[in-house]
Amino acid sequence: MSLFRINWIQIDTIIIVLLVLFLISVEIYRQISRWRYSLSNQSLNSKSFKVDVLKNKNKTILKKIKIITNSNSVKNKANPIVIFLRTNFHRIIPKIITEGLASYGFDILTAKYGKKPKTNNKSIEMELKQELSELFDKLRQKKIVNTQNYFLLIFSKSKIPYKQIFIDNSNVGMVLINPNLNKLNINYINEILELDNNKENKITMFFSKFSLFIFPNLHLRKFKRLFIKETDFTNRNEFYVIKNARYSFKYYETILIGNIIQILEKNLEKSQI
Repeated sequence: MSLFRINWIQIDTIIIVLLVLFLISVEIYRQISRWRYSLSNQSLNSKSFKVDVLKNKNKTILKKIKIITNSNSVKNKANPIVIFLRTNFHRIIPKIITEGLASYGFDILTAKYGKKPKTNNKSIEMELKQELSELFDKLRQKKIVNTQNYFLLIFSKSKIPYKQIFIDNSNVGMVLINPNLNKLNINYINEILELDNNKENKITMFFSKFSLFIFPNLHLRKFKRLFIKETDFTNRNEFYVIKNARYSFKYYETILIGNIIQILEKNLEKSQI
């Protein structure tokens, strides 16, 4: 008879574990998903650029290049183009930020950043700067943009080298969203600030307080651990923590976009002085 006896306690335990896993999966999906994934503003025009616009198309680190413009906005020649770099890990929040900035009147260039293996940071810095320069030349030839100045947004899980972009005279500012910084990045930036005080407050960083659920944002924790004593860096650059926001910034997109627009306008005013 013992062969046919059912262990109901074990079965109940399995069912409870499965239910808990299901609820956790649903909550994760709710936090990272959005109710729409495409541009809803009908006045926005999106145009894709093939990688073959670049010289070394087989070796590029920029992929899936798009330019988004607003047909209803009055073009201001002084406005820089906003370049938004992301990794494949982030797809949704860049689209929301892109639509918000483009609806406000900025021209946006989005691209997927793919770091090539076995390539040192110095080579990547030079290649990234060269590819951006080539892109601008093509865009001006096609009369899509009429400026060489750009503002850089980066939302990437990878470490992106910033030195060559930071010292580029065409760069009027940078916003890093949940950046994965290291000591080398900060040392580069501090060295440049020592040489050129005009670049003060050129970099702004936004962090979400949490990653998922109530788990802390490891990028923020790392930043505080490594750079909280770097008073020279924190005094010359700005960083903000959006309370209660998760890594996807769901429900906090408007706050993030509003702050980015303020920074864009402030840096634009500085560049015109």
